[in-house]
Amino acid sequence: MSESKQAVVNIRNQEYDKCFVWSILAHLYPAKKNANRLTNYKQYEHTLNLIGLKFPLPVKQIAKFESMNPTIAVHCLACDRDCRSFSILYLSPEVHKREHTVNLLLLDDPRDAQRHHYVYVKNLSR
Repeated sequence: MSESKQAVVNIRNQEYDKCFVWSILAHLYPAKKNANRLTNYKQYEHTLNLIGLKFPLPVKQIAKFESMNPTIAVHCLACDRDCRSFSILYLSPEVHKREHTVNLLLLDDPRDAQRHHYVYVKNLSR
């Protein structure tokens, strides 16, 4: 994937387990510049209801996140190794009822096959 297309926002952070949260916040509070910096979103963390959720958030817990945050619908995709094809991991049934629809891409961690990383898909058509 080319960074020049600016299709995704990958927030660089040490709190790797909360990449789901930072990706949601990147959609809700778009940064004017340096969208990949955590400092743009950290101040908004309290605006989400995260009570009882464990991080890193498994895909099967996205529905619970949605029920706790009634203005947000989430779609989650995964891509093959070279990102030429995609599969849908989670498609929100609430999409037409919510103010915000957030598209996420779940990537495998190249250092650890058991870990995954969410990035915000800013523009699906790119």
